[in-house]
Amino acid sequence: MNPGVWFITGVLVLIILVGAVLIAIPAFRRFAVVQLGTSVGLAVPEHLEPALRRRLVGRTVASLIGAIVGLAAAVAALQTRLVPSSESTDVAEFWLVFGGFFAGASIAAAIYALTAKPARPEGERFARSGAVDLRDYLAPIDRLGARGAVALGIVTVLAATAVSGVGLTHSNAALSIGGLIVIAGAVGLVLSEWASRRILDRPQPAGSPSELAWDDALRAQSLREIVTAPLSLGSWGSLAVLFTLVDAADSAEVGGVATFWVGAVGLVIVLIALFAAAGISIATKPQQHYLRRLWPEVAAAAKVATETRMAALKAGH
Repeated sequence: MNPGVWFITGVLVLIILVGAVLIAIPAFRRFAVVQLGTSVGLAVPEHLEPALRRRLVGRTVASLIGAIVGLAAAVAALQTRLVPSSESTDVAEFWLVFGGFFAGASIAAAIYALTAKPARPEGERFARSGAVDLRDYLAPIDRLGARGAVALGIVTVLAATAVSGVGLTHSNAALSIGGLIVIAGAVGLVLSEWASRRILDRPQPAGSPSELAWDDALRAQSLREIVTAPLSLGSWGSLAVLFTLVDAADSAEVGGVATFWVGAVGLVIVLIALFAAAGISIATKPQQHYLRRLWPEVAAAAKVATETRMAALKAGH
């Protein structure tokens, strides 16, 4: 690991430590619940605030622990030369460290969502009339994006292996750091599909519509965190493979020019896809997808309230 990768590792460790300190502060926990309500489009009823705070703290602590374990595993893999240095670039190591961080957090979030005991409401229970599935909780950009990112990573590895077979030292893209990241993304996709369906099978005891709506919101948040691992690993693995391919072209005696252009064009395509996905995510607010699918009346009321506030602000000017 070069100093730049060590620096990024230090920054990620600092982020984990800051998160651990903040989540221990009661005022921040209350603030975090309010911010979560704003993000998912729900008001925070006073009687639900303590339970929401406990669930938020539990999920955050689990994610922080997972992030530090994943980061440590990535650093250990690099330090023990799990991947030969001749199959590595500094950029690939950078993405492996990031991948370990986010994959660890994602796995921990899945474990917490699968093992946390749901609160048992007192008195009568409120139940939903129809069944739900992943399409109700995950927007297409999340659900299909994770699958697409892994597919893109696999295609990138296969293409890189095909074009780097002559005259290049990085001849086996599947065994490069980028290739291993893509493989981890494929495994993560299988596990995320399994975990997501197990989460949907869990009961949702609720004593009121607001309790059920908030349970839906937290369930959707957990599912989005789970698909973060394959989505990130597939995307970042593609970038790592392509950067490695371009780097290999510089020292190639045969086929270097062709390999360089394949890698460069691939990088442009992947980056355009990532920026397009980010733009769609910002525009569509996937964190409120569940609200539009399962609670359309709440989403409509929130939209009207937002439009009213905007109109009032414009009138004030």
